Amino acid sequence: MFRFRCEWADGHDAMTLTGFDLGHMTFAGEKGICSSRGKKPDQAMMLVIAIKELLDAWSGS
Repeated sequence: MFRFRCEWADGHDAMTLTGFDLGHMTFAGEKGICSSRGKKPDQAMMLVIAIKELLDAWSGS
């Protein structure tokens, strides 16, 4: 089973998100977990833009 999780970076208020706020992605599968959370230096990314690019690449566009 494959799982994908997006979460806003600590300290963000869901009512004031702009689309350019930082967050983390986590991918989990049978062989392990890959996450941007907890890295040094911080690996947070702008989730709205990152998810769009991820889906565009996956669909072959």
